[in-house]
Amino acid sequence: MVTNEPFYFRCGKTARNVIEFMQVCYEYPHDAAYHLINGHIAPWFNYVNRPELARIASDALLLNAPNIDDQAVRLTWFLENLCFERKVSGSGLNYFLHIPIREKGREKLPTILFLHGSAEKGAELSGIKNQALPDIISKNPDFPFLTLMPQCTLNSNWQNQFQNLKSLVQEACNLYPIDPGRIYLTGISMGGAGAWKLAAQYPELFAALVPCCGYGDPLWADRLKKIPTWIFHGAMDPLVPVHNSEKMFDALTALRGNVRLTIYPQAEHDCWTETYNNPGFYQWLLEQHLPK
Repeated sequence: MVTNEPFYFRCGKTARNVIEFMQVCYEYPHDAAYHLINGHIAPWFNYVNRPELARIASDALLLNAPNIDDQAVRLTWFLENLCFERKVSGSGLNYFLHIPIREKGREKLPTILFLHGSAEKGAELSGIKNQALPDIISKNPDFPFLTLMPQCTLNSNWQNQFQNLKSLVQEACNLYPIDPGRIYLTGISMGGAGAWKLAAQYPELFAALVPCCGYGDPLWADRLKKIPTWIFHGAMDPLVPVHNSEKMFDALTALRGNVRLTIYPQAEHDCWTETYNNPGFYQWLLEQHLPK
């Protein structure tokens, strides 16, 4: 039952509460739902300094969907737009942005830069949402890291985008509530390879490095040795053999780098699902920060 008491006074201030309220809201006729959004949801979004999300909640009412599926379609559309904002960097990179919903006045946020694999290259951002870290975020709107998820163009690779990626990070630090001492770099497959080389190119930018089924050059180890690094790979990987990660681990260990290696004995190329679903992985990230 929906009461007249303002929504943001009635429940905890989390994205999960918003979704529960919107499930009720979208069951109402259009005019009533619009009134509920403006009377209950909009003040809460203003309170957490995210007024643009009230517009998204209202826009979902305008979707043309079969009547029987209206609630589900509208809720799905709202959830996707709650988790992801489409952006274009000053250097022309398309990217998704995830900003956790939080109260005003909170400290700056730990941030992840995620590089996708070769299958997700292209010009349509929606192509990167259904795998690895973006998929985790799409199902967890309370995901606590601000996350930058750029898309590599079809005829390029991450190695050709390093200056653009550096510019994206610098631009994002000026636009969003990012803690510059807690920016973490991770990627899968082609993105894992890109993460290795990007970190070697700009080691001063990243508080931690997490390549999944990537490949790098042991000659980069001297530039990487001060970055806390956690490497993941599947022992049965047929596309990027596990020795690619093992040789990077050996090179960093020889220089007394802060490095760990996890090999999943039964995993093939997909070592990221288990990695990104592991709460201990995120706890480890939060323990890493650049020297002050």
